[in-house]
Amino acid sequence: MMNNRKKPLLTALALLPLLVAGCSGNMDKNADRSEYISVYLSEAAQDPSDEMWLPCAGGEVTIYVRSNVPFEAQWQDGKLPAWLRIKSTEDRGGGLTAVTVEFDPLTKRQTELVSRGLYERRDGVLMLTNSAMFLGKYFVMHQGLTKRSGTDFSFLTDGYDVPNKTIGETLYKDWTSPQKAYGYSSTCIEGQESAWCYAKKGYVRLGNNEGVGADLVFPLSSAFAYDSLLVVSFAAVAQNGKAIGDFTGDTGGDVINEDVPPTPGEGGGTEPIKPMLPAVTGEPSGDETEMDNTRLRLEITGGGFIRSQDGKRATSIEFEVGYYNTASPAYPSDMFEGARYLVFIEGDSRSPLTAQTSIRLVSGDISGIPGKANNRIFIDDVYVYRMLMNYRRTQDSKPMAMDEDIYELNGRTSGRDIVLGGGAVKK
Repeated sequence: MMNNRKKPLLTALALLPLLVAGCSGNMDKNADRSEYISVYLSEAAQDPSDEMWLPCAGGEVTIYVRSNVPFEAQWQDGKLPAWLRIKSTEDRGGGLTAVTVEFDPLTKRQTELVSRGLYERRDGVLMLTNSAMFLGKYFVMHQGLTKRSGTDFSFLTDGYDVPNKTIGETLYKDWTSPQKAYGYSSTCIEGQESAWCYAKKGYVRLGNNEGVGADLVFPLSSAFAYDSLLVVSFAAVAQNGKAIGDFTGDTGGDVINEDVPPTPGEGGGTEPIKPMLPAVTGEPSGDETEMDNTRLRLEITGGGFIRSQDGKRATSIEFEVGYYNTASPAYPSDMFEGARYLVFIEGDSRSPLTAQTSIRLVSGDISGIPGKANNRIFIDDVYVYRMLMNYRRTQDSKPMAMDEDIYELNGRTSGRDIVLGGGAVKK
């Protein structure tokens, strides 16, 4: 089925050399013909364009086509159904045509054979062709950001999808080799025999029922060394209600990630942050009214710092997350609804992003001493994206914003995701 869905796009790309060979000077400087089809991003633009980036939140845009021959407009993106549609074409006279397209928000996904992050980039081609003349223009449209790493934890199938039901959940030390091969790990606290990170059914839990916290360490990526701005997206909620069932597995085992420091390095500070939207309160689970603390911290080591307007260059940021809503008719499938967060990580000459830049989420106190209150946090849909701004194709070309400025759209701060509304994308 996957191959059949991709055939239209592959066929279109296969025809590209033939169509380009028949295009005007705007497309092929060696072409010796007067017919042309060119695309402009605005009616007043002087220079033609080959591509554009669309808002992640969806909507519609109009591009302008100048041509001295009739043409047909078609869209191909290899998806069923397509995420973009041609809404209208309007002849403006003088060889100018306004083409308006409408497109889905990134929260609306097509059927995929692999998991995708909420902001993960997708692409398609607007084909403007006159097949009788073997003439055409292929205009590429992008939406979203380039993924550097991430997972929806669908490789975890332990226990139940009810968050506070502990039967069947698995400590990190007991994860299978294929599960550990995804690269996510957890730090074993000094003096303890196990990291208190648990595999759940499609997500993870940080922290145990004795007030001891835990972390989730992201896999390293060599690609970070080529980046200057990263966007970390994740979903997080705190435990609401007493645990149902007891974990009885052996807590002995090998120490995990001894070399990961328990506190952030780089000499940076911690930037506290409150939810940008009201926390989800929900109703306590079962007969108990136990509600955990809601502290969650993101830390960076190995290069980079939290992007902020005040220039503090913090390497740690703290959140107060909300609770899942047990009163929802869709619970527990919507437990992460409205609980997504964005953190913006920057690198510069003083502290560049590197292949050793490490990102981790920390729940509660990980000193190993049981706390006065539990701080169990559930984590899902952890992704890291590159955001490329002021890109130059060559040293002499004008800078261009290749990606949508998610930082600007999110109020120029890390915190609750307000760009896509924090909506959940369930597996």
